[in-house]
Amino acid sequence: IDIVHLHNAHGNFLGIRDITAIADICPVIWTVHDFWPLTGHCASPIGCDNQWITGCTSCKQLSNYPPLKKEISHKLWMEKKKAFSHPNIHFVTPSYWMLLQLKNSHLKNADSQCISNSIDTSLWIPYNKQELRNKHQIPENKKILSFVAADPAKKTKGMHLLLEALSKLPNPEQYLLLIAGEKRNLNDIENAGFSIRHFGYITDQKQMNEFYSMADILINPSLYETFGLVSIEAMASGTPVIAFSICAMEEIISPECGWCIKPQNTDLLSNTIQSAFSPDYDLPKMSISARDRVEHHYSETDMLTAYENLYKKVVTS
Repeated sequence: IDIVHLHNAHGNFLGIRDITAIADICPVIWTVHDFWPLTGHCASPIGCDNQWITGCTSCKQLSNYPPLKKEISHKLWMEKKKAFSHPNIHFVTPSYWMLLQLKNSHLKNADSQCISNSIDTSLWIPYNKQELRNKHQIPENKKILSFVAADPAKKTKGMHLLLEALSKLPNPEQYLLLIAGEKRNLNDIENAGFSIRHFGYITDQKQMNEFYSMADILINPSLYETFGLVSIEAMASGTPVIAFSICAMEEIISPECGWCIKPQNTDLLSNTIQSAFSPDYDLPKMSISARDRVEHHYSETDMLTAYENLYKKVVTS
């Protein structure tokens, strides 16, 4: 074995000391998709006052995944600090925002770089919106919004904020919300009072691509994303995005292809949805810009080349 490449190591896949043991044998490249290597226990320090920076000395979020039954977060933080500072471990982050978090952590002196996540733009393509809407019998007189989450009822995905924003629209009957995700715990959605089409949990890539392409705008009101692949997929499908300016969103969504707005502000989200359909914005032009941005910044070929170069560098050194 020349290299071991880790992605998500938590969830009982590997112990902290197991990773050190592997690094004793051969170089380890670790793509950090979440905060688990940086914290006392959790993958997403939601509700935390940045104690992961100073040592997780009194965790008040023991239920955050992966949860702890008792308060040993500082002990685990110290274990990780010792184990993951191994000189044979090389860290990669999928966004520059995540790289900044790593540089603020106990791994600030570790070898690290950003290699952005990507998608295959030969598979994810813009389809003709009108043809898709005819295919799925979408009314022609509606402004089409879309929302995607594996579990739309999960609070961090922001569906409750989107529904609140939509309820504030002056003419909600003009809009149709398309939803992709599991159909459970959806009472709030089903009783929202405006037009909704639920497509269920989509596993087929082409069907997902078509779902994105059907909409005028994707709404991504997520409260926490270390990258934001949903936004990238929508943009590659030719659909501009409205998202909260959290984590890496401002890095991904430029003004030419979408909107990043103040988090959890439902008035602003509602106003942004309205203004997106005004003459101030050219949605077809933004659709082209969204596609171009993915092709130039999130190309799968560029990502694979960057990893191959890193492999060669690590093996040689």
